[in-house]
Amino acid sequence: MQLLPLPKTVKKQEGTLNIEKIQHLAFLGFTESEQTHLLKKARRVFAKALTIFPSPSAFRVIKADLPKQAYALTVSEEGISLKAADIEGAHFAFTTLGQLIDGREIPCVEITDEPDLSVRGVLLDISRSKVPTLETLKEIADWLEQLKYNHLELYVEGFSFEYRSFPEVLENGNFITVQEYRELEQYCLDRCIDLVPNQNGFGHMSDWLKREEYQDFAEIPEGFFIWGAHRAPSTLNPLDPRSRELVTKMYRDMLPYSKSKYFNMNFDEPYELGQGKSKDYCDKVGRDRVFIEYMESLAEVVRSYDKRPMIWGDVLIHHPESLAHLSKDLIFIDWGYSADYPFYKHLKMLAEAGIDFMAAAGTSTWAVITSRYQDMIGSIRNASLNTIKYRGLGILVTDWGDMGHLQYLPFSYPGFIFGALAGWNFNEAHEYLIAPFLSRMVENALLAQLILDMSTYTRLEGEYRSYGSRLFSAILWAEHSRQEPKDFLTKMASNIIGEKNRLFLKNEFDGFEARLEKIDGLSPVAQTVKGELANALALLKTLLKTNEMLALKKYDMTDDIISELQAFLAKHAELWQKRNKPAGLSESSRRITQLISVLEKLKEGS
Repeated sequence: MQLLPLPKTVKKQEGTLNIEKIQHLAFLGFTESEQTHLLKKARRVFAKALTIFPSPSAFRVIKADLPKQAYALTVSEEGISLKAADIEGAHFAFTTLGQLIDGREIPCVEITDEPDLSVRGVLLDISRSKVPTLETLKEIADWLEQLKYNHLELYVEGFSFEYRSFPEVLENGNFITVQEYRELEQYCLDRCIDLVPNQNGFGHMSDWLKREEYQDFAEIPEGFFIWGAHRAPSTLNPLDPRSRELVTKMYRDMLPYSKSKYFNMNFDEPYELGQGKSKDYCDKVGRDRVFIEYMESLAEVVRSYDKRPMIWGDVLIHHPESLAHLSKDLIFIDWGYSADYPFYKHLKMLAEAGIDFMAAAGTSTWAVITSRYQDMIGSIRNASLNTIKYRGLGILVTDWGDMGHLQYLPFSYPGFIFGALAGWNFNEAHEYLIAPFLSRMVENALLAQLILDMSTYTRLEGEYRSYGSRLFSAILWAEHSRQEPKDFLTKMASNIIGEKNRLFLKNEFDGFEARLEKIDGLSPVAQTVKGELANALALLKTLLKTNEMLALKKYDMTDDIISELQAFLAKHAELWQKRNKPAGLSESSRRITQLISVLEKLKEGS
C-alpha cells in the first residue's frame, strides 16, 4: 500500500477486511450537514451507495477529542473505526482509507495522523494566456484531495474572471465564468478544499492599463524600464481615487460569489510605486506607508464581504519597521522560489512581530519549459521547514505562467506532490516518494520518471540562475528586445551556453527522445502526457539549436529553426485544446512567433 502523504504512525495488523462488510455508516457527534458531506466522500471511496444507519455498524465515524484535522483510523476484520475532531480530519481519514483499499480488501491497520501545517495550498495562475477548462480544474482538485490539500487559489490579473461590470473586457472569452467558479467551488468544498478568491489590484495591472479608459490611472502611464527592457505600465496610482474605485468594482464582481472566509489581494510587485505620480508623497512619508494606506483602504472593502485579507510580502518584508502598522487580521505571504530564499530570516521576523503568515514556494516550471527541479524541492522544503518552526499558518505551492505559460501541466505535478508531503509530514517528505504518485497521475511509470529527469536539464547549462533558463532566454528576449535583432543579440550575449555544455545538453535531450519513443501501449491520459513531453522536448532541442546558432553566428541555420518552431506551434495548438480554453492560445503562441520574427530579421541582415 502507498499512503501519501505518509501518516504519522502506521501499525500493520494481521488479516484483512472485505469491503462487502461495509454497507452502512454510523455517525456519533457529527452534525447532519457533516454527515451528508462525509457520506458523499465515503461513497466515492467505496464506489457504492452506502447509507447512514444507527449503531451497531461495521463502520463507525466518531467525533473525538483530537487536534484539528487529526484522525485515528482502525481497520480490523470486523469493521472500521474512524475518530476525528472535525469534518476535515474525518475527510482526510477517508482519503487514507481509499489509498488502503486493494481490490475488495483493506489490510488491517491502526493509523494516527495529523498535519504539520493547518493550511496546505496550491495557487494556479490562470492569467498568463492559459485558462484551464472546468474539467481540467476538477481533475486537479481530485488530485489535490488525494494529497490532502485544503486550499486552492486561481490567480487572477487582467481579464481571466467574468467581471460582469466590465463586459467590454470579456470579448475574447478567455476567462472563468461566474457559473464555472461557483461549480468549481462546490466541487472543491465536497473535497474539503477551500477555493480562495484571488485578484490583483495594485501591481500586475498591465492589461487594464493598456485600455484607453484606464491609461491615466497608471503610476507611470508611459511605462518604465526594468531588467534591461522598457515595460508597459503595470501599477495603479495609489493616490488616485479612481484606482480604488476600479478595484472596488472588480471586488464587487467577484467576492459575493465566494463562500471562502479569505481573499488574496496580492499587491505584489508594484514596480513603479514612488517613481511617478506618487513620488513626492512617497518621498515625504515613505514608500511603505503609501503601500499600507492604499492596501488598507481596499482591505476594508474585503472585510465588508466578511473575508480575511491576504497579501504578498515582497514590499513590506524590506520594511520591518512598518509591520507594526498592519491590521491584525491580515495574512502576510512571504514568497521565494529559489532554493536559497531566506525563509528562515523572514519568517522568524514575522513571528516575532506577531503577524499571521504563510510561506509561498513554487513548482519552478515557468520560463523554463519543464522545471527547475532543484529550486522546486529547495523552495518547498525551506518554506515548509521554517513555517513549521516559526508556527505559521501554512504553505502555498505556486504555479505561475510567465511568458505565455508554455510549460505543460504534468511538469507541475512533482511540485504539487512534494508540497503535499512537506506540508503534512515534513520529517517523512522524501523525494523518492514523488515518482510513484506521479506514475498514478500520468498513468505510466516511465513517463513519470521522464518528467522528473527532464526537469533537471538546467544543471547542464552552466552557472546557476534563479529564474528561467539560458535556453528559454531566446523567447524572453525576443519579446523584450521589441523584436529588434541588434538588441536581441546584445541581450543574448550573456545567455550563450558553452560548447561543452551544449554537447551535454544535446546528448541528454537525445537520450530523452530515445526513451520517449519506446514508451507505448498507453492509456488516453498517458498518450496526452507523452505528446506534451514530446513537444516540450522538441522545443528545448530547437532552443538549443538557436543558442548554438547565436554562439557560432551561423545564421544560415535560421530556416531549419523556424521550421521546427512552426511545427512546435502546430502541435502546441492541438495539445492546448485538451486542457485549456481555446481563446488564450494565440497569446501563448505569440511568444514563439516573436522569436520567429527576430530570426527572420537576423537572416535578412546576415
